[in-house]
Amino acid sequence: MIPTLLLPVLLFAPPPKSADPDGRITVWVGDKLVHFRPDGSDMQSVPAPERPPYNTWLTTDRKTLVHIDVNIPGHEDGAGFGKLVVYSLTEKDRQFTLDGYIAKSSNLIVAGSRVYFNGGTGNEVTEAHIHSPKPFVFDLITKKVTPIALPEKHQILAVSADGKTFLTRRLDLVNNFYTLRNYLVPLGGQPAEAIRKDFLTEETSFSPDGSKVLIRGLERVDVQPARNGAVLVKEYKPREQFVLDVGTKKCSQLKSMPKNGFINGLV
Repeated sequence: MIPTLLLPVLLFAPPPKSADPDGRITVWVGDKLVHFRPDGSDMQSVPAPERPPYNTWLTTDRKTLVHIDVNIPGHEDGAGFGKLVVYSLTEKDRQFTLDGYIAKSSNLIVAGSRVYFNGGTGNEVTEAHIHSPKPFVFDLITKKVTPIALPEKHQILAVSADGKTFLTRRLDLVNNFYTLRNYLVPLGGQPAEAIRKDFLTEETSFSPDGSKVLIRGLERVDVQPARNGAVLVKEYKPREQFVLDVGTKKCSQLKSMPKNGFINGLV
């Protein structure tokens, strides 16, 4: 049984047109990939490989799956880093592995025909990949990888549809204590701190016009350094869902959210 996974439908411009004008929702139901309208009608299935990897992303046209393979030989202790793999759902047995780059599995972003990831060059996981991953964008059509001009140590959490605004995370070790900060960064511009210190974003999604970011996450309490650049968090505050206004940096909590269960996807 594959865990139910909501696959966000993100847009990319130009031109900023949605592949789904009716706002269709795509989820795994058992071992099948289906999509339907928000009212549950017009359910359709998508051909998918058997037992696809967990944390797999689907492109907006529902023709391609993207994931990071962290189980390749030599990467067993790679701290969640691996090779970017692209799997076509329309062409039989067509799979593409991006050579010459290492990517972090937890920060993979698929926006239209572009895949954003944090990682580095080479085919083996290094200390530099783990401690100072760099941001890149991979074009699924041209197969070209381009570095992204973001401030040092900034990792991508979300990107606007036009590719010009980023929500980023920076982790710093200060006096033997790890601090986590989130920023809004215009492409080629200066970062502006957003949300609050030590807030861990779990899932993020820009609005189609890039003016807001929908966020789910929780604030870390009693954070301590651990091995290999990781952190030990002994306590978290209750999980939150809110909207971040890109212009004002104001956060507005979502109201009337379910008290039970776990929100597993944001669009």
